[in-house]
Amino acid sequence: MLCETCRAITPQAFWSQRESTRRAGRPVVEHGYPHLDYVSLGVSSATCDLCALIFAQLGGERKDLDHTKKHRVLLISSTYPSHKGLAPGVSSIYGMVVGTKIRGYFHVFADPDNMAAISGDITGRQLLSRPDSEEAFAQVKSWLADCDARHPECRRQNFFVTEGGKGGKPRHANRDFPTRLLCIEDDRLRLVDGPDVSEDYVALSYCWGTSGQLTTTTHNTAAHRRGIPLDDLPLTQRQAAAATRKLGMRYLWVDALCIVQDDKADWGREAPQMGFIYHNAFLTIAAAGSSSSAGGLFHQRTARPTPVPVPYQSSTGKRTMLIAPLGDGFVQALDQSVWNSRGWVYQERILSRRIVEFSTSQIFFECQRHSVGEDGLPVMSIEKRLAAGRMLHGLESLWCGLIKGYTSRSLTCADDRTMAIESLARYVAGRTDTPSTKEGMYCAGAWLGKSPCHLLWYCSDRLATGGPSPRAPSWSWGSVDVPVQWEMSWYVFGSELVSKLELPPEVYGLVPTDKRVRTARLRVEAPVINLRRADKRMGLVEGSEAVSMGMGPYEVNAQTHPGCYQILSSTGKVVGWGVFDQGAAGPQSFLAAILSTSMDEEEKLSHVVLLAAAEVEADNFVRIGVGEIRTTVDECVRKVVTIV
Repeated sequence: MLCETCRAITPQAFWSQRESTRRAGRPVVEHGYPHLDYVSLGVSSATCDLCALIFAQLGGERKDLDHTKKHRVLLISSTYPSHKGLAPGVSSIYGMVVGTKIRGYFHVFADPDNMAAISGDITGRQLLSRPDSEEAFAQVKSWLADCDARHPECRRQNFFVTEGGKGGKPRHANRDFPTRLLCIEDDRLRLVDGPDVSEDYVALSYCWGTSGQLTTTTHNTAAHRRGIPLDDLPLTQRQAAAATRKLGMRYLWVDALCIVQDDKADWGREAPQMGFIYHNAFLTIAAAGSSSSAGGLFHQRTARPTPVPVPYQSSTGKRTMLIAPLGDGFVQALDQSVWNSRGWVYQERILSRRIVEFSTSQIFFECQRHSVGEDGLPVMSIEKRLAAGRMLHGLESLWCGLIKGYTSRSLTCADDRTMAIESLARYVAGRTDTPSTKEGMYCAGAWLGKSPCHLLWYCSDRLATGGPSPRAPSWSWGSVDVPVQWEMSWYVFGSELVSKLELPPEVYGLVPTDKRVRTARLRVEAPVINLRRADKRMGLVEGSEAVSMGMGPYEVNAQTHPGCYQILSSTGKVVGWGVFDQGAAGPQSFLAAILSTSMDEEEKLSHVVLLAAAEVEADNFVRIGVGEIRTTVDECVRKVVTIV
């Protein structure tokens, strides 16, 4: 049963606008459908199904509201008319108590054969009861068919740059298929040679976990070529094979089975090709709801609350929308999943032309043009759009943004730190016409030829422990095991360069496992000055001096970051601030090399990389942090230093 106020609701009312009040002589435009006030809503909830749902989602009998006053309630669409004035389809709304932070969120959907859906009034759809049902795979096939027919950017394109900087397919790969694939038969998977295959294949993205993992090794390769019984496979691989067959395909790539896991030479050949494999797959299937290979693709779904039917009248007749509490969406189901926390998944997800993600709550589909879920809610996956070539801010901000996202994820093997993003580097090089030659000068995760500012990374919110890792030079973010980031604005990347960088040409574009990359010496010609770190970190300094040094637009929180200290001149004067990779564990005196300068209001500031003398060799330095100082170039000595 619905009350009179709820019976008057239409989809258009959720995004309509009106002048509600005036402030200082100016009209205030209000969006959404004005419902009953909060107290009246509570009274009506006893007899009206929709009022009961709205009241419950807003918190029910709230003690934090003054019930002697009328608190207005609005129902507002999460989407609005486009800039062309086109009416949006409604898929979700939120209720708000005006003047408070109280919110409630709702899924709005319609049966596919109802005119509410056919007309486009309602774009939300009800979740399916089972992810392995015929209806579920019909939906996936529909997404794939639409993408394959209408999205030219989602078709196979070769943007990868090979080792050594030349364009074309990755090194050792003169074909569009992986070295090995799994042929899916009735009761088994059979390991076959990729070059012998002429059909499209599916790639699997998943978490290995700590449970038993079936792998291909030098001892069982021959047996796997004869066939792997389906019953021997972990649940994720077994269900991935079933999903591949349901989609009408019969070749599958799984890293554990298609790479010889105890053969270092095979791993060395295949690991740099990972992104190529995922990009060239017709589709990637992701076990997004599982934390191990035993978790599977298909999860039993919890019962959803019964939706409230809301009929409404249109110019062509009666239609019905359904309203229910909003369940887990894209962010909760995917972005916050264990699967998405894996470092290797980062490039798998971005480089896959199409990916179907089986989460615990619903199935999602992402391609180079858009992202969508079963529920019909609009989804924006920014990183997929970046991979599609919409690189609005150039290579500098693009790459640093990708590294920020990547380093926030985990790796089972820390030595994979730069390898797990190697394919993404080659892909970006091809997309931006930036080969790994001197112009690009890509090495150990950094595009040093484009901007010295790629050295200005800092540990996001914690300290690096144990000093730089030998897997990468100290100037590379790959040498630390913590999340890193850059200041992404024009303030740094638009600053005036006052330094020059030089690497040995033979290391340009080499894979990170190459010993020459791990020991690459970076020559920096820049203005330098000797400075020292204050005794107390900035968050512990009392008085006005603690805040006298501005942090500019940097995202680092000086009061809480354990590595943030003031920088002092030789006379003890505060000249800037720095984020020290190891905090107080590092040396107190250091050399600051100015990479670039920019203006902050009327003051020129210098962006510096902080260096300490290397213990092993004289005249060499290791990076210990970054910072910003008021010292100008004129106060420094220009010289060449070598960072190892």
